[in-house]
This record gives sequence, C-alpha cells and structure tokens, in this order.
Amino acid sequence: MSYFSRTSLANRALDLTGQDTILDLDTSTTATGKLVQRNFEPVFLRCLRKADWNFAIKRVSLAQVSPDPVNQYAFTYALPADCFKILLVFPRFSPYKVEQKYILSDESELILKYGSDEAIQDPEKVDPCFAEYFAHELAVAISYRITDSSVLRNELRTEAERLFKESAALFSQEGVDDELPDSPWISTRGFIPADGTIRIEGLE
Repeated sequence: MSYFSRTSLANRALDLTGQDTILDLDTSTTATGKLVQRNFEPVFLRCLRKADWNFAIKRVSLAQVSPDPVNQYAFTYALPADCFKILLVFPRFSPYKVEQKYILSDESELILKYGSDEAIQDPEKVDPCFAEYFAHELAVAISYRITDSSVLRNELRTEAERLFKESAALFSQEGVDDELPDSPWISTRGFIPADGTIRIEGLE
C-alpha cells in the first residue's frame, strides 16, 4: 500500500509552517515550491543517515569488477548506485577498503548490507513515523525563510528531535542485530574462582 509521495511529504512540512500546499513538488514554479525543492533531498538524506531505518535497508551480493585492483587486495566490487551508507560486509571481519564507489577485498564473494537512498525519489514505502519526523525536519529547514519566525523554527526543531528519538526507538525494537560468527574466544566460558586464579574452559 502506498502511503506517501514527495508532494505529500512536502505539503505536510508546509502545513507545519502554516503555508498553502502545492500541487506537485517536482513541477512547482512558486517561490515556496522552489524553496522546498532545494531542501527536500538534502534534508531527506540527512534524516536517513541518522539511524538504520528498516525501510531503507537492503542486502545484495556484490558484482566483481574487472580488471582486478592493482594493490594489496585481490578483488574489486561495485557498490550499488543507491548505497549511501555501508552497514555490514559479509563474511564478517574480512578486511576490505572502500574507495570511491568500490569495495576492495580478498574475498571472492561479498554480501553487502547497506542503507539505500532510493526512498528520496520514491518515498511510497517510508514508515509513517519516519515521514512525520522528516516533515518536521523539512519544516525546520524552510520555516524561517517563509515565516521569519525563529520561535516557530525552534518549536519545530524541538518536536523534530522528539520524533526522531521516538521513531528510532521503535525501529530498534524490530528484529535483532546480525549474529556474530562462532569464535573460540566467544564460545569458551571464562570464570574467576575464589582463589583469584583466572581459568578459561576449553583452553586448559
């Protein structure tokens, strides 16, 4: 089900600043519409970067790029075009290096968990909590230019901060972190007996 569009999110921000709505964000030629256009994408990306929102997370098996890099790594992988933040690279703990839009690694296969910015252009699947938070951040960015009111801007900023904390807390409750791989240092159980001698089971 589609909940939001670029225009509906823009109009929510305009509502918060007490302004008339626009018919289409991307084609608006009014001064207000152009102001929102200039701020929409930078503010959206900043909001995306502040937390790991589940609607913006993807996983993909990376494609190798030819030729191989001329450095200490054996393989080059292309990052997805919509990747703005790397969250995890599998296998875990394998050394890698990010350069420009590539990942360099000695692994012959890599899986990437990353933050996608595709919702900036197509926000129909964003969560309602994030949408309200973003609308407030957008309103903060445009409010003073429209209303000349620092009081309103500060009120909107305070509410945006509250909405961020609330939304981020809700998202953090959905699922668990990716499990760490088994390790002899993790699977062994350590204890300190009464005599103070440290022993680690499995390493004796």
